[in-house]
Amino acid sequence: MKVIVFNNGSLGFIELEQKSTGFLDTGTELVNPNFAAMAEATASRACAVEDPAEVREKLAEALAHPGPVLIDAVVNRMELAMPPKVTTEMAKGFTLTC
Repeated sequence: MKVIVFNNGSLGFIELEQKSTGFLDTGTELVNPNFAAMAEATASRACAVEDPAEVREKLAEALAHPGPVLIDAVVNRMELAMPPKVTTEMAKGFTLTC
């Protein structure tokens, strides 16, 4: 099993929902642990990726490993994850928070 944690330091979808309804995001910021270090503490293989240039190399290593691997991928918190369908009300809410 290979697990990739997209670590953006926030409750991303909750934050997105708050913004889409016109509310300021509140209580969505997280101080995450180093998930790779936690996995290694349980004798699992793990790696942390903070530099986009390392992604291909780290994924190749993880997929080549015969056992379980956790990849802690630090991603941009402000990267917008779009819902499947954007309504007019959602667009209106976003304009109120930006």
